[in-house]
Amino acid sequence: PPPGGSDEFEGFGAQTSGGVGKPIVFIDNLNDSGTGSLRAALSAGDRTVQFLVSGTIQLASVLRVMGANVTIDGCTAPDFGITLTGNSLQVRGVNGAHDVIIQCLRVRNTVGDGISVTEGTFNVVIDRVSVANTGDGAIDITGWNGLPTRDITVQRSILSQPKKNMLIKYVPIRRVSIHHNLFEGSIDRNPRMNYEDQVAPEITADVRNNLVANW
Repeated sequence: PPPGGSDEFEGFGAQTSGGVGKPIVFIDNLNDSGTGSLRAALSAGDRTVQFLVSGTIQLASVLRVMGANVTIDGCTAPDFGITLTGNSLQVRGVNGAHDVIIQCLRVRNTVGDGISVTEGTFNVVIDRVSVANTGDGAIDITGWNGLPTRDITVQRSILSQPKKNMLIKYVPIRRVSIHHNLFEGSIDRNPRMNYEDQVAPEITADVRNNLVANW
């Protein structure tokens, strides 16, 4: 099994350590910020985030993972789980975020992307999430400002909205795995991969066993 502790992780991101072996931080409320909130828990790295509550967290601003070696384990929430709404969840290398696992979350009705993986992050697994009705892409994976985003897996997830589901673009991006996902109800990007030929001619992409429906 990969270091993340699950033999169900596959693809280029599967070597992620996530928050395995790190302290557990418990979420005990649905507030946007403050003690016991998800935002407070993601303000530093080296932790596994678990939930004592279920329900909807209305995000007043973008929610960023602000450190490395982090697991957001929505599978631990009681019945009905955790839904994020209003703003994006971002994993950005410029914030020190790498070796991140995101599991069992719903993301709905965001201003921008639902989940954004960008700016030099690496070793990221997004597993069993549901993202719908976002202002831009459901899950976008991008390189930006010359920072190489690499070794990313999105697996066993549902991406659904009327516009566009997933963009994998901008340089540099290396080693992306997209497997066993449902892309539903989108006009475009199921997923779309595009690279800037004048800068780098290729991307290694592992795209398999996905279902595209009602496009």
